[in-house]
Amino acid sequence: MDIEPVIKTLGRFFVMGIPCVTSREGKIVSLCFESAETVRGSAETSRSVNAFIKSARSKLQFYTERGNAAGFSESSGNFHSGSDGSSNDKASFANARSIQAGCNSLIGKPVSALWGLLLTYEGSVQGRIKNGVSYGVEFGFDRTSGLSCYIAGFPVKEESAVQKCFAKMEIPSQMYAVFPCTLNTIRKVYDYAYKKWLPRSSFQRTNGAEFELYDANFQADNPNSVMYLYIPIRKKF
Repeated sequence: MDIEPVIKTLGRFFVMGIPCVTSREGKIVSLCFESAETVRGSAETSRSVNAFIKSARSKLQFYTERGNAAGFSESSGNFHSGSDGSSNDKASFANARSIQAGCNSLIGKPVSALWGLLLTYEGSVQGRIKNGVSYGVEFGFDRTSGLSCYIAGFPVKEESAVQKCFAKMEIPSQMYAVFPCTLNTIRKVYDYAYKKWLPRSSFQRTNGAEFELYDANFQADNPNSVMYLYIPIRKKF
């Protein structure tokens, strides 16, 4: 497999969606970073995971009571309703409870199942731009435990308020190597990019999130539909 990627520099943008923690095997072990307790393993592993999740959470903007009738407590992961008792408030809180229940049901399932839940509630995402475009962003990895952080979401305006049961992430301005792939070939393309293309190229992997881009032409029910893998890079010294 010889794929010559396109080199692109993107300005910063924002993604709002549902974040999760996945295992080395690609299974969901925690949703919405509600706590490290959903991660199965030894006490030592749990301590390592707790520190890992805390670091990952710092890259995300969650709901707050300020400016939201119903909010999300970042410290506990518990949802709490507002105090004005309005019908919109109650409906919003009910929607949050529904999404939370959906998140909890995904524990132990492949990360691909997250997209089904996200699409069910995509109408809840405010400030969305670029209709038909979505991102799968990997923004943290722990070598010891094999856990990684992933958020499935949509591009939104910078000023968009964070929805209940969602999180917003800023993707800073960055240079990327862009590889076309499909759901069937993404693992092979990923391995090729890291094991063959990067070592012999004039670039190196740099800090930053890598992500999958699903544009308006992508067909989720077609495993051969084209998507794009973006790997953050910089020129070698």
